[in-house]
Amino acid sequence: MLSPHNELAVIGVTPSKIKFIHPNDLEPPTSASNDGQNDALSCMNNTVRQLALSLVTSCSSTSTQIVLAGAIIKALCYYLRRCRELQPSTRHLDDSLEMTMEISEGSEKISPRILIIKASDDNSSQYLALMNSVFTAQKLHVPIDTCVLSLPQQSDNLNGRCGPSSLGHSSLLQQAADLTGGIYLQVPRVSGLIQYLLSVFLPSSKMRTSLLLPDSRSSSLSFGVDFRAACFCHKRLIDIGYVCSVCLSVFCEFNPICPTCNTPFLLPAVQNM
Repeated sequence: MLSPHNELAVIGVTPSKIKFIHPNDLEPPTSASNDGQNDALSCMNNTVRQLALSLVTSCSSTSTQIVLAGAIIKALCYYLRRCRELQPSTRHLDDSLEMTMEISEGSEKISPRILIIKASDDNSSQYLALMNSVFTAQKLHVPIDTCVLSLPQQSDNLNGRCGPSSLGHSSLLQQAADLTGGIYLQVPRVSGLIQYLLSVFLPSSKMRTSLLLPDSRSSSLSFGVDFRAACFCHKRLIDIGYVCSVCLSVFCEFNPICPTCNTPFLLPAVQNM
């Protein structure tokens, strides 16, 4: 982190659990810190390492699909809570001090960011919940950065136009990065993860305008942002579908009655070609 005033929250996500790893209520470990390393930073590193290992080993599921929407919502709730905690109370302040605080409010705003390090498959059934959390982050002006680790096995066919060379590519999180103004990057080799994290994701949002960073809209393993929606009936990503004019639900097959809001529709007219 580039400033001692910055704060960090780490959330671990497995197929069966979402847990705050840092900050946490556990006591700091009593082991001595490494030479030349700050004591508080060493305690945080040890605690995060222990809790992350405990979270992974406690997961008995063999699935590679996780609920990212819940983790994003947790991160946004933590950000809003910290905003309220850091906001000074003006109950017992005079008018001149309140005016001074209002003037300096714009220059002392918190600049939040969410970084998702993902090593799991996409799950189109999470499309609705994930997009709702992404739109919430967009409204709060919170960019969502995504660092995708390539998977060793063939992923399911959610990306349609992406072939076997795009293992691990996440079209859903690429949409999230594009909508919120974040960075989407698929790391080709895990051995270079630290270099990518330091050079791409560590710089602040203001510094990014002066740096040559990867284009989130395209990469060597994808053909731009995939804006396909998931149908409400089968949770599949579709290119062409039916949209309810009342509730805007998307379906891959025509239904005379909308399953979401029960609005009746006329049968489509058959045109002679």
